[in-house]
Amino acid sequence: MFLALISLILTAPLFLIISILNYIIIGKPIIFKQIRVGKNKKKFLMYKFRTIHNDNIHSFGKFLRKTRLDEIPQFINVLIGNMNFIGPRPEMISFHEMCEENIDYYNYRLYVNPGITGWAQVKFKYTTSLEDYKTKTEYDLYYVKNKSFLLDLKILLLTFLAIFKDNGSL
Repeated sequence: MFLALISLILTAPLFLIISILNYIIIGKPIIFKQIRVGKNKKKFLMYKFRTIHNDNIHSFGKFLRKTRLDEIPQFINVLIGNMNFIGPRPEMISFHEMCEENIDYYNYRLYVNPGITGWAQVKFKYTTSLEDYKTKTEYDLYYVKNKSFLLDLKILLLTFLAIFKDNGSL
């Protein structure tokens, strides 16, 4: 929570600039809210900057996703307490249900709060298929089993490297 509060304070000017640009370029609403599945299968609203306009990813939205700046509003989720800074990414309900039905031990990843970033995000590609989700779940389960301050620190450093290496998702 402390890290999220500091991050929100440090990114406040960026938050304001992105909000204004998002409003001008993409329109309202500037914040996208989506129901996700978190710890113990609890559903919550996750916040992101809106990146889609008329069912297409706008070029400004692509930039936000590539740099992962669209994730800044999730610091609010951390302050609320339904996410951590680091942990398995919270899934949309439809993907959660697909994974729950098809992937052994999938629900073990729900023993911890989901995170803004996680082991699967820094070690694996953007997930689009059931096979991808199976691999991603292996990374998530590794994190749950080996969760530690040093692993969190490693994930944090790898996340910053991924942002600066332009490895964001489209």
